[in-house]
Amino acid sequence: MESLIAALRDPASYPHPVARVEVIETHISWVLLAGAYAYKVKKPVRLPFLDFSTLEARRRYCEEELRLNRRTAPELYLEVVPIAHTARGPAVAAPGEPIEYAVKMRRFAADALAEDLARRGALGPVQIDAIAAVLAGFHAAAPRARAADGYGTAAQIAQPAIGNFDQIAAPGAESGARLERLRAWTEGECRRLQPVFAARQAGGHVRECHGDLHLGNIAFIDGRAVPFDCIEFDPALRWIDVMSEVAFLVMDLLDHRLPALAFVGRSNVGKSSLINSLLHRKGIARVSRTPGKTQLINFFLVTTDDPKARRFYVVDLPGYGYAKVSKTVRARWQPLIEQYLTGSEGLRGVLLLVDSRGTERQDAEAVDWLLRRELPVLLVATKSDKLTRSERAATLPAMREAFELPGDVDVVAYSSVTHEGRDALWQAIRTMLTAPTG
Repeated sequence: MESLIAALRDPASYPHPVARVEVIETHISWVLLAGAYAYKVKKPVRLPFLDFSTLEARRRYCEEELRLNRRTAPELYLEVVPIAHTARGPAVAAPGEPIEYAVKMRRFAADALAEDLARRGALGPVQIDAIAAVLAGFHAAAPRARAADGYGTAAQIAQPAIGNFDQIAAPGAESGARLERLRAWTEGECRRLQPVFAARQAGGHVRECHGDLHLGNIAFIDGRAVPFDCIEFDPALRWIDVMSEVAFLVMDLLDHRLPALAFVGRSNVGKSSLINSLLHRKGIARVSRTPGKTQLINFFLVTTDDPKARRFYVVDLPGYGYAKVSKTVRARWQPLIEQYLTGSEGLRGVLLLVDSRGTERQDAEAVDWLLRRELPVLLVATKSDKLTRSERAATLPAMREAFELPGDVDVVAYSSVTHEGRDALWQAIRTMLTAPTG
């Protein structure tokens, strides 16, 4: 096959004008960029998740790639063309017995990928809304999985998640212990979520999706978001819950280092209510009468029209202190929180929430921990509606003195009931997001 690809570098191998041919290689294919078109040739490989080892299999998967990608990018995916021997050597779309097949695609600008826009800081609300609209329409029209197909079951979802641990070699005893804890947590979550998975499947949310929807597989063409290069070789990777596809894309946005603000505080401080109030949305963060419902790190992607706070993540961390959960669970939260706060490259600041009616020892310890690590901190005094006007006036100076806050740490009073302090808090957030980094 290498000799075939080498021969196809000749511009004369194509039935249209070509000045030069550029080859892009992946672990399962070659893409030949030739003039106005791109030709994707599958490698004759057999891997645990695909089998392209025969010419007939490669032809069949070329046809499948064309069919599937025309759902979202019909203007890009044109046809499957044969490659045949001629007197001058191998040629694309030539008559004769095919020696190989290729998917013919229309090329687009090299800088049109969403991941390139993200790197340039040009992936703004308009582009994200365009992606969301296209994805919503695509998912709405996608066929639903039948129960008999087995897609979206708890067992089918758990198998690759747990199988990951069999392929990971831990360097050292400490890493091995962490992997074992993570494996046990994964197995436990898969068991706990079995009813949720069953309900999602029964509700028609498991559909024939894209399967590999990251920013590198979305192009902006004439102002439109165009997903392409979906998974054709393994149906199980694309017959998934639509929310899994959304989560995969959001995870990729996270990887592009969007700025983030972490929200942390005692378990009964009103953190979820504050996040909902701040974002003008009910139910974004789970609110409960039982403190301790937030047991994982939750990311909320926020997009605004404010040029100083255009796009960032609100990161909801588990609460510390009072929570109706076991000591074992609480013990797991501390390293989870500390690892995020000290290891996140995109973190621009920490909003530490304390109850305006009175602070506790854990609050002082949290302030001290954050300041010693030189993390940007904003102190938010919650539930300010519970205080009289005179009490509110005295609270902020008293907190500043009690915590021995330096002058560059602001204190904002906030009420999730009356939304008092929302403008002041947004202004403080703008300041954090636009502060110089590094």
